[in-house]
Amino acid sequence: MKLDEFRSRRPIDIIARTNPILIIDEPQSVEGKQTKERLKEFHPLLTLRYSATHKSDSIYNMVYRLDAMEAYNKRLVKKIAVKGFSESGNTATDGYLYLEEINLSKADPTATIEFDFKGATGIRKKIMKVGIGFNLYDNSGNLDEYKNNFVVKLIDARDNSVEFLNGVKMYAGDVVGKVSEDQLRRIQIRETILSHIEREQQLFHKGIKVLSLFFIDEVAKYKQYDELGNPYNGIYADMFEEEYTNIVNNLQLKLGDDEYIKYLDSISVHDTHAGYFSIDKNKKIINSKLSNKKQAHQMMLMLMI
Repeated sequence: MKLDEFRSRRPIDIIARTNPILIIDEPQSVEGKQTKERLKEFHPLLTLRYSATHKSDSIYNMVYRLDAMEAYNKRLVKKIAVKGFSESGNTATDGYLYLEEINLSKADPTATIEFDFKGATGIRKKIMKVGIGFNLYDNSGNLDEYKNNFVVKLIDARDNSVEFLNGVKMYAGDVVGKVSEDQLRRIQIRETILSHIEREQQLFHKGIKVLSLFFIDEVAKYKQYDELGNPYNGIYADMFEEEYTNIVNNLQLKLGDDEYIKYLDSISVHDTHAGYFSIDKNKKIINSKLSNKKQAHQMMLMLMI
């Protein structure tokens, strides 16, 4: 457009006479055919394109590449830690058994385990801190799957393991037996909360913030909306709040760390997590599954803050 204040010239023509260096951030967002042609009107001396997701690497000259490892080595990004757990079948039992952690104390170490328990209304999951001699069969309501010498023989804090009289040995984070998809997700959430709080307590007095991320498969499992458009928790958010409340209520905190305890108590469980998703024009989370590359690029995340 010609402007009077530019003496009836187009601003782009004045800029073009300088043969500028054109710097484009995230160029994949302006790579339409018409836009590419209009950018040529700048008559640039050279063009620098900065992006981690170039659409057409092959038609441009690569000048510099900064990958994830180099960025970390140069201290340009914070360290990222990934935690996993092991799932395995076991011929000794068809029952469910999960070793959450080993607990150290002035006395002998104990282990926090989760197992099936037969109560008056049916079978449910039960979490207990146990010591040497603990008999799963007796404490499960006499479930047959724990009948084969599932008695704690050894709790070893050196490698975070528990060994039973029948020879079964488990390490912290191991889960064996029949496990549903929902139970696997619950364990992953619980393990992340435990790691988060442990790390956060270490860094709390240094003023360093800890974030934990959950990559999830479907937005609706984190947040849903009723007929009036009011949001409510999906299954993962419910799992998180249940596990977080249980862990914090039973947390073994170092004596004298009153400031960190006060910090935890000041934040409601609802405010401890949030989602990072694509939203629609009504600012509602788009309920989509990770079924293609476009949706995968939406970064469907659940965050523990």
